[in-house]
Amino acid sequence: MSYSVVVEDDHIYVKYSGVVDGLDIVRITGDETYINGLRRLHKVIHDFSFCNEVSLGSEDMQEIAFMTNMESNFTENALVVLIPRTNEGLARAAVFRQSIKSPDWTILTVQNHAEALTKI
Repeated sequence: MSYSVVVEDDHIYVKYSGVVDGLDIVRITGDETYINGLRRLHKVIHDFSFCNEVSLGSEDMQEIAFMTNMESNFTENALVVLIPRTNEGLARAAVFRQSIKSPDWTILTVQNHAEALTKI
């Protein structure tokens, strides 16, 4: 498992490490701690800054967007803050943001954890 999920007082914190691929991110949608926390708190930080590598292809991005759009049927509103590791990750985050259909889901990108906390 290339991630850990921590339930904070007002948000979920997902810390990715090592080599992360699309399957790691899709697995989170089945993680009870993550999904129950998201549905209760409506705020999550996905922190990729500790990764050695993030390997996501276009099919992975489509599947992640699909799963996120499905979850928006159960979690009506959410604030998702992404901390990408590289400029490539920043570009992926922009594509992801555009693929989310729910107007009540906000996707933000920030440079670090401290900045993410100011958005939550």
